[in-house]
Amino acid sequence: ATRRARPLPPSMRVYDGVLGAAACGVLHACVAASGLGHRCYEPTKPRTPVERSISSILHELGDDAPVIEYWSRQEWKHIEAHTDVDETLAAEQEIFRTPRHAHVLYLQVGSKVQGPTCVFDVTNGDELRRGATLTVVPAVSGRLLRFDGSLLHAVPRPHDLWTLPFVSRQRREPAHEWGRAVVLFNTWPGRARDNASPCCQPPISAPSLPFSRKNVFCVRNTSAHSTLSQFA
Repeated sequence: ATRRARPLPPSMRVYDGVLGAAACGVLHACVAASGLGHRCYEPTKPRTPVERSISSILHELGDDAPVIEYWSRQEWKHIEAHTDVDETLAAEQEIFRTPRHAHVLYLQVGSKVQGPTCVFDVTNGDELRRGATLTVVPAVSGRLLRFDGSLLHAVPRPHDLWTLPFVSRQRREPAHEWGRAVVLFNTWPGRARDNASPCCQPPISAPSLPFSRKNVFCVRNTSAHSTLSQFA
């Protein structure tokens, strides 16, 4: 019998076919050349192909946030459960301001990569300890994941890390097999101070905890052709 996919939570959306293969290749080259640092810009004043692409996507989504923060990763790296916050504000005033929305734009995914983004329906470690629903979104080139910026999220490596008693050393090369190139961007509700990124430090970690399989959602790994067609 065929198992039907559950609908996504209202705090999350996944879109396939947002970028074609050629566009993904161009953006991959741009972010690889510019480095991995965080940058901020106003969406009406994009300066690079990456910023123009992000602004175009947000325009199609009807997102009018005044500040966009973005950065990139070029490898499938294990990332513990965390929430992005304004690190400067947290350090100065102990106020944990989160983005309005968080996004993962998958550019190039190696043939042996099973590097999903995992999003919990909670906002901190205390809530996670009490139990949470986990949505698993496989990495697919040209796919966009958008979710509430206050939610905990993670990238396990290997993909079944949380069910294994032991993990061996993970391969990184060659890139066409093990690479996982993504652009990550957050929308913020206010202007960045002195054009600095609201969130430039490593994210706040939360403990990895066992979860019930009945509380796991998985987005089907299929392809779509229409730009920004909702996948749910």
